[in-house]
Amino acid sequence: MNILYIKYALGRVLHDLVFCSQADSWMVRLALLLITALLAGWIILGMQSAIAWVFASLVLAVLLLLAQSSLRQIRKDFEEDIEQQVLVIGVGDTKGLITAVPAHIRGQRVSYELPHPTRSLKHLMSVEQKINEALHYQSSAGVKVIYAGQAPLPIAFLMGFYLGNTRIDAIMDKTASHGSWQLLDALDDGARFETHGLEQLKPGMREVTIILHCDGAGSGTSINDEPAWSLSQYPNGNIVVSMMLAGSTQASLSASKQICLANQFAAVLHALADHGVATVHLHYMAP
Repeated sequence: MNILYIKYALGRVLHDLVFCSQADSWMVRLALLLITALLAGWIILGMQSAIAWVFASLVLAVLLLLAQSSLRQIRKDFEEDIEQQVLVIGVGDTKGLITAVPAHIRGQRVSYELPHPTRSLKHLMSVEQKINEALHYQSSAGVKVIYAGQAPLPIAFLMGFYLGNTRIDAIMDKTASHGSWQLLDALDDGARFETHGLEQLKPGMREVTIILHCDGAGSGTSINDEPAWSLSQYPNGNIVVSMMLAGSTQASLSASKQICLANQFAAVLHALADHGVATVHLHYMAP
């Protein structure tokens, strides 16, 4: 017997009968009122009237149908609101994040916030474990992962890589125009990194430099201009892999696009690892 479900169902029934203004709730109230009136009539006038019995049967049938429909909806709501989990991962200053998660993302909120990520890198790296633990007790559809970060750039970039390579269902951010937490739900414009330099890799190389540059990053340069860094800056002879992204930075307000970009970066790192690269120097010029 699921005590938690019984308590939830009783609470919902009482709420629907007392506070809810939907049509189904008014029908249930009317049916209960009619049954009460019939019982009172039977007690006062006797229970011999066939019409009263027929009418009572119809009222009872309607009440049972409404109850069946209501219980089915209550069970569905219980699964979405209580049994499902919304794992809210906040890195850095994420004050007000948990309450800003939109109501249409249904499930029991589980907050995993790291206000001082630079002091607790070990906990930061355990985020993937937290997600896997939640998935161990729930089906994949029963867990949603929301990520938000207001952290130093290397930390935010690292989390984007780890979560993009693991599981993100939604991203929230504080945009300059709103000043509050918002879902990144803009459309994906399809722009992706153009990667060059992987063809220079040879087995046994230990160090590689990655230059990651997004157009509109505020640097005064464009990816069509002379590169911001040159091979002459790397006297140790590092191979340079460039990852360039064209387009307006406003297009980055798409969660699906950010996830795809993180997966692209992960694929480059896997390619480097396959060639034996042990150290990656990252130069980042982007939002």
